[in-house]
Amino acid sequence: MDFRAIQVVCMAIATLIDEIPWDVYGAQQLHTPVLRDEKDCHNLELLIDIMGTLSRMLDTRIAFVTNDGKVVREWIESILEIGARYGRELEALKRMEAEVLPRLEE
Repeated sequence: MDFRAIQVVCMAIATLIDEIPWDVYGAQQLHTPVLRDEKDCHNLELLIDIMGTLSRMLDTRIAFVTNDGKVVREWIESILEIGARYGRELEALKRMEAEVLPRLEE
């Protein structure tokens, strides 16, 4: 599994989340996108595509769309938390490489 790729995809999703306006939806007060113009539609389309990629990379079955087609920010953030764990794994690998590589060169 490519931890660096997961980290890049997670950063792209976080950026898109910040660029899309959100409003509360339903009794649970979950956040769903508000599409005001073509840019919002384009960003949501990108978000859904990239979320599909991340879900496949993480092999997760966590949904981020409701049965009636609403994209839910909180569910996306749950998937991003899983991605963040992979980011922490990447940092651990970097630390191990920094410790082991000098020993191998001796």
